[in-house]
Amino acid sequence: MNKDIENMKKKSTSGNIGKKTGHKMNITREDYLKRLGITIGLTATITAFTIGGGHLLSKKIDDSLTISTTRHEYYRDLVQNPESPNWHPTDSGSAIWYDEAAIAHDLKELDSNDEYGYQFDVGLASVLDHLEKDETDTVLRYTNYGGLDEYLEQKGYDDIDSFQESIDKQIIVKSKLDEKQKELDDMRNETENNLAQANETAKAGEK
Repeated sequence: MNKDIENMKKKSTSGNIGKKTGHKMNITREDYLKRLGITIGLTATITAFTIGGGHLLSKKIDDSLTISTTRHEYYRDLVQNPESPNWHPTDSGSAIWYDEAAIAHDLKELDSNDEYGYQFDVGLASVLDHLEKDETDTVLRYTNYGGLDEYLEQKGYDDIDSFQESIDKQIIVKSKLDEKQKELDDMRNETENNLAQANETAKAGEK
């Protein structure tokens, strides 16, 4: 990033950045969630029926895990990416500071076709989970929004809580839509393969 953002260095007041794993996410977030689907489903089902509650509780746990996993992956990609992290230790090593300008840039880069759409919103929600409100406000000042309050107002949210609740619901809806789209794509591919095989069989019979 540009040298002039060095004056944006800030010490973390949370002291809880988490441990870097050194693992690079080479797949899309949706694919990542799909790969976790079996584990999430089994965990949710076993836990639900162990403590009681049946199908509804299992679904609630499944949704909760989908939300937490999605938020974690967005935050990790935006802030903790091992190859290009947007947090750094201070010179003394006693604290950390966040590169708000770089975080803002990466937020907009999540979806080049829709800079301020769904992925931007989910990414911001995940950042807000870990950064202080003032730091998140600074991140947004590097975007088309004047800050956190302006962002919430333009998006139609009363406060941070209503924003976070809405994002959780959007994550669940998006996850279900992706699953339905995958089922539709699988059915279409199967149909096309069957037609191709039928055509090959018909041609072979004509010889």
